[in-house]
Amino acid sequence: MTLPPSLPTTGTGTRAQCIFTICTKSYIGLAETLGASLRDQGYAAEFFIVVVDHDTSDITSAVGTLLPAHDLCGFTPQEWTAQTFKYDLVEFCTSLKARVFLRLIDRGYEDVIYLDPDILVFEEISQVFDVLKTHDAVVTPHRIDIDHDIPSRGGLFNLGFFAIHNSPHTRRMLEWWDDRLTHHSISDAARGFFTDQKWMDNLPLMIPTHKLAVLDHPGMNLAPWNLHERALKHEDGRAFVRLGTGQDAWEPVVFVHYSAFNYSELSRGVFGDKAKAVCARTTGFEPLVDALIERLSKSRFADFEGIGYEFAAYSDGLPIHPGHRRIYARLEAAGQAPDNPFDAQGDFYKALGARRMLVRSVPKKYAATADDTGAVGRVVKVLDAASRLAIRLFGYDRYYLLSRFLTRYLHPVNHARLLKGKGEGLDVEYF
Repeated sequence: MTLPPSLPTTGTGTRAQCIFTICTKSYIGLAETLGASLRDQGYAAEFFIVVVDHDTSDITSAVGTLLPAHDLCGFTPQEWTAQTFKYDLVEFCTSLKARVFLRLIDRGYEDVIYLDPDILVFEEISQVFDVLKTHDAVVTPHRIDIDHDIPSRGGLFNLGFFAIHNSPHTRRMLEWWDDRLTHHSISDAARGFFTDQKWMDNLPLMIPTHKLAVLDHPGMNLAPWNLHERALKHEDGRAFVRLGTGQDAWEPVVFVHYSAFNYSELSRGVFGDKAKAVCARTTGFEPLVDALIERLSKSRFADFEGIGYEFAAYSDGLPIHPGHRRIYARLEAAGQAPDNPFDAQGDFYKALGARRMLVRSVPKKYAATADDTGAVGRVVKVLDAASRLAIRLFGYDRYYLLSRFLTRYLHPVNHARLLKGKGEGLDVEYF
């Protein structure tokens, strides 16, 4: 599918504008709730849903245009294979963001806004386009209040929202960003990466100060990570927000980012653990969750949510472990990437099997839960005992150096060294 040959505008004498989101086929229904909220707030220009997996040629949307990422982004077959294998679902979606911006401005769009599919718009988005009349890029920080001691591992800006105006500065920035995302759109806090976002800490170095708008509007990109610093109230069917200090004026809630909520439960009217926890600690947030529930209940979310991610498994159905993706990325960087890592008859798969590194299932997340605390505690006690023994045998100074070395050596990026016939000559990557 190609972009429409004639570029729509928002009115006589105005610049061509569009908004896009990126998602899997399973999240088309969620993306459509975003599109419906935009339409209800008066947005009439193009809304594109860029779908990263599966064929969508038999699907149309009443609120936007579906665009297959494979056709839009212009990767070669080998590049597409590399992108879909080395990145997990979230990493892959975020890796395409700069490329989609570039493709859209190449087709004549002058003002382009990206919104994550898990966002709802409650006020007119035209105010962002108004900012783009005088600026080349518009972002929102994760937090406005800097009175906290924890650095932002996800970067200064939350790129669930990003707006650009086509200019030489913007194109240079997007091309630089696209190159980084092609190779390093990974979530790896230990090495300082966080998908597409951490790279944009460099945004003030690429866009002139007077052309970069960092919005301090508390109602834009309201999200779980900044609710603690803001107060909410509702009047006459509208939501308002201000910083919790109480010194600022109330501002309308423009858009809410429902990151990591259980949309499947919400689509059935069920408050999941995340929704309950957020509402319990944030007075006034429950009506905003109710708004998402209402949208989802009227959407096609249930029609698509059961569709599995196309790039989650090898050709024989075995799941691709997150560690396998890091191993492949390391081999690719070293010029040793196999032609088709998805192939269960290929060298990469066989090399993993030879080292007993294939798995039958992959947990949804690698984090200890309340049910795991006993087992984790026992493992920690064993490691504590082994560490005390190592200190007695070798001294604390050597133990300290060993612990720093193992932090790096045991990282999945170095697991490529374990493959028989592949990666054995790679150096340990330090970071």
